[in-house]
Amino acid sequence: MNEIVNTNVILGNNLRKLRKQQGLTLKDMAQHLDITFSVYQKYEAGNVKNVNIKIVEECAKILNVSPAELVGWK
Repeated sequence: MNEIVNTNVILGNNLRKLRKQQGLTLKDMAQHLDITFSVYQKYEAGNVKNVNIKIVEECAKILNVSPAELVGWK
């Protein structure tokens, strides 16, 4: 369980850092992903119980990194 929590926190921290580097807002990301602001905000906060791999893949595409980089595997 701790490993999942840590991965979610790493994912959230990486999403926030890379989004800011790209000059994007939370709202921009939510719109690109076609999800609500609050759902995307939960991803950045590391508060998503069941991370959707399709959302991770799309975030990676938007932020020009691999999905593995987003979750801290690279």
